[in-house]
Amino acid sequence: MGDAVNAVVNPAAPHAFDGLADRYTALMATPWQRLRHRLITANLDRHLTAAHRSWLDVGAGDGLLAADLAAQGRRVTLLEPAADLRAAARQRLTAAGLIERCDIVAGTVDDVPRLVARRAPLGLSLHNVLEYVPDAVGALAACLRPLPSGCLVSVVVGNPYGQLLAAAARGADPADLLDQLRSGTLTVGLDGHRFTRPALPLEELAGLMRAAGLRVLGSYGVRVLNDVLAAAPSGSGADPDAVFALDLAAGQDPVLSRTGRYLQLVGQRP
Repeated sequence: MGDAVNAVVNPAAPHAFDGLADRYTALMATPWQRLRHRLITANLDRHLTAAHRSWLDVGAGDGLLAADLAAQGRRVTLLEPAADLRAAARQRLTAAGLIERCDIVAGTVDDVPRLVARRAPLGLSLHNVLEYVPDAVGALAACLRPLPSGCLVSVVVGNPYGQLLAAAARGADPADLLDQLRSGTLTVGLDGHRFTRPALPLEELAGLMRAAGLRVLGSYGVRVLNDVLAAAPSGSGADPDAVFALDLAAGQDPVLSRTGRYLQLVGQRP
């Protein structure tokens, strides 16, 4: 049911979402984005414990995930390059009475090693961040290498197969779909700002985590069936809780999970 945050990307800006906070926060309120967030946090909650008392949220956006983590009593550092999104995050956290538990830092994924060295977080999230950096493999490796023992890591990336199935359900041209399938790339952006990025396959992502010394604890598909249901004539009337329950189960299925609109891996440094 939509293109998630990628729909507002502005590749001409110094950082992808500069100046787009209003559109970003509006997208966060859409049903498909609420479902995405609900599924991601449900998957993450399977692995969170009281030991994960400090967190670094990279590409924190308007603070949606940080608010959830802080509400659970965690100390959260939000790392976000876009000034207007940092302002939106501050507003969200202040309104929720959580700002005292949070630090909002201007920076990009390149700043993660420095912040880890200073703060030694026990949790790290990279949710739809790697699609927007020039070297996703190098950026991920640099983020994971300095993490302390016990640190939990949640990585979410777009999945070209999920994107392909969603486009097919909406009636896309088969020839275009074939080209998309053969390219192996992920399309991000919308409204004159669409561009393609190399996809980060699940196996490669898991291999990079293991190479950095992490144990992979969970692998999930996110929004596996929602986008297909949404393309049906009655899709918009589906009960959100029923769709969540279906997609949560499908996202744990070893076969269906590979077709999710997003892929989520959760790992931990021993």
